[in-house]
Amino acid sequence: MKARILLVVVTIMNLSWVTKANAYVWYTFSGHEYGLTSQWQSWNENQAEAVTQGGYLAVINSDEENEWLTHTFAHTYQQDGEWNHGNPGWKSLVNIGYYQADDGNWKWVNGEAGVDNPERFYYHGTMNYPLPGTKAFLHVEGHYSPGTWNSAPYITDPDSAYGYEPAFGIIERSPVPIPAPCALVLGGIGGGFVGWLRRHKAI
Repeated sequence: MKARILLVVVTIMNLSWVTKANAYVWYTFSGHEYGLTSQWQSWNENQAEAVTQGGYLAVINSDEENEWLTHTFAHTYQQDGEWNHGNPGWKSLVNIGYYQADDGNWKWVNGEAGVDNPERFYYHGTMNYPLPGTKAFLHVEGHYSPGTWNSAPYITDPDSAYGYEPAFGIIERSPVPIPAPCALVLGGIGGGFVGWLRRHKAI
């Protein structure tokens, strides 16, 4: 009896883990998974949430990846705000894992080289136009210039002197397998069911 109770408890725990792991919608590109954060929030909060999911804000390693992200997360909108004057073209954006470090250089959150091309930034490659910012977001399809980046602080920083409009972020991570305990429990349930059938001469 105790063994059966333990089995039920472990099963519930593992099913809860699976539910949590599948709470996001994941898309696959080049061996990695990508999904949106759960809510509109600051760049730092998006990065912190990405870490809880075993990843980080998206690190863009190629033109192909940049284009894929732009298309896959098309029309991902931030909250309505006065700054866009009701113009939805400005709202198609998501935070990515590119930031300006204390030494003044722009880096990716996972330490990789990634794509380091200031010309990707909107407004003719000027990183900090129109306002100085230290964290980047990607303009996706739905924006006037999809595929370009921006660092306007009113999107990424709640302490911005220019107002604040939080946005979603793109989480990137390696694929997460179903944990071994879950597989063992499911196997145990199957074996127990077969044993019950045999005892009752159903098979």
